[in-house]
Amino acid sequence: MERDVPSHLRCGLLLWIEHGVPPGDFLLAVLKNNLFDAVGRADSTSLAALPGIVWWCYSHAPAPCWGSPEAVRKWAKKHEPLPPHPLDAIVRLERKS
Repeated sequence: MERDVPSHLRCGLLLWIEHGVPPGDFLLAVLKNNLFDAVGRADSTSLAALPGIVWWCYSHAPAPCWGSPEAVRKWAKKHEPLPPHPLDAIVRLERKS
């Protein structure tokens, strides 16, 4: 992954695969196989890495989690409800005080 996916995208991609947490707009467009949207949303680093990101998804990501808007929707639905965000506990504690 280190060679193909830029460091600022790795966490988002892994959270998507492991927990169904939606990534940012660029990665979401890549996962939906929407080239026009991906290119339009990419920063220069992500744009240069686009072939490597697609190759990594094709070679390593579970096939049901990418490839079309429908596949992405089903993957997200499969992982509902999303795991609680670690900061949610802090917010709950602050509300009690």
